[in-house]
Amino acid sequence: MYRLAYRYSKEIIFYFDSAGNKYVASGGNLAWRINNPGLLHSRSHFSRKYGSIGSCGSYAIFSSPRDGRKALSAWLQSKKYYNSTLKTIATHYQQSTPNKFLSRLSDLSKILPTTKINSLSTLEFDHLLICIEKLCDFSSIGNESLLLLPKIIAKIENGVNEDTYLIEDNTIISKEKAIELVLAHRLDAVIVHEQNNKMHLRSRPHHSFKKIKINAKESFSVRLESQEIATLMRVIGEKRHGQCIWGFINGIDNTKQEALASATLISQIAKGEQVLSMQNDTIWWGNRFCPLYCIKILI
Repeated sequence: MYRLAYRYSKEIIFYFDSAGNKYVASGGNLAWRINNPGLLHSRSHFSRKYGSIGSCGSYAIFSSPRDGRKALSAWLQSKKYYNSTLKTIATHYQQSTPNKFLSRLSDLSKILPTTKINSLSTLEFDHLLICIEKLCDFSSIGNESLLLLPKIIAKIENGVNEDTYLIEDNTIISKEKAIELVLAHRLDAVIVHEQNNKMHLRSRPHHSFKKIKINAKESFSVRLESQEIATLMRVIGEKRHGQCIWGFINGIDNTKQEALASATLISQIAKGEQVLSMQNDTIWWGNRFCPLYCIKILI
């Protein structure tokens, strides 16, 4: 599933798939975040052979828990461990206090400490794998999160107000909000710091976004949560508490006047409630950017 991964911090792992999409794994236990049920080391031959795609400190990161479990199984069947007892395994995981780990593993698996791995039946061996995973904390604690980060589709330059950004889930956001989302690992973009302490956004390599220039006369302002943001919306009617979100998207062959008339008709039918009308007339043709979908606005 994933082709590359690396540790951003102790609590956050970045994954990348073959299409270059970026994912963020956070929360949960380390073994869950790195898809490594047995916490195998990254330099292990078995980690490399069974699909390690990165490292988190001394531990390997796998593309999936299945790959990590295959590597753990193969590691236990190597000469060093397969012909040894549980104590050899315990010594690997806790060199300074192997007896403590040994006691927990034996109690959990119901396998005697003196039992050699090669004497176990298939069911007993599989049960031993599960017990090792439990002792490595490969279990859900309820706060696990794996997110596919949306990318910026376009930077909207209006010449007067601060630039806004259109992202993949059809949301238009301010530059301030975009930077906030990047810092929170909720948007796939790169923050560039200039010498004058200003910040601007760029995409990762191979994921460039378009620049759309809007004439200042065509830029409208919508007030949301007592803040103003330049958007691509025309607003008709009055916003009322608890109302539905009414939206009208202008057809590309309509004029501005026809679009406003249609949005006004919707507002009248809704007894004066606010209607958001998305611009989709001649200013878009020059950019060949005629979105025919609903959008939401965040600031």
